[in-house]
Amino acid sequence: DRANAISDLVGRQVMVLNCPRDLEVHQATTISNTIETTILTAVASTFLDITHLLITNTSATAVRVDIRDTTAGTIIYSVGLAANGGADLIFSTPLTQAAVNTNWTAQASASVTDLRFLIQACKNL
Repeated sequence: DRANAISDLVGRQVMVLNCPRDLEVHQATTISNTIETTILTAVASTFLDITHLLITNTSATAVRVDIRDTTAGTIIYSVGLAANGGADLIFSTPLTQAAVNTNWTAQASASVTDLRFLIQACKNL
């Protein structure tokens, strides 16, 4: 297959980190209980590989958040959040999803006022 290269005005090849804009997806979600909740909805026949995860804890309760790459699956990543704290996780090598057609989920270790998520991922085939 043929692909067109992109270059700047002086001929340097243009490279895009992680994925081009049309393959980037993002979703904002808020949770406040210990029920596993979808933070990034599945896309048919597509892996969703996380490049950025921002979580804010607006409560006075410290909490651990477990991240899964499929509903009821194995915990892939855990994040400890201080009371009124947060985490800004940038994955220079994306956090890859094991199977297509699955949601990314989060589950808090305790009920809180709310946890706010912003997740960004690249669609991969």
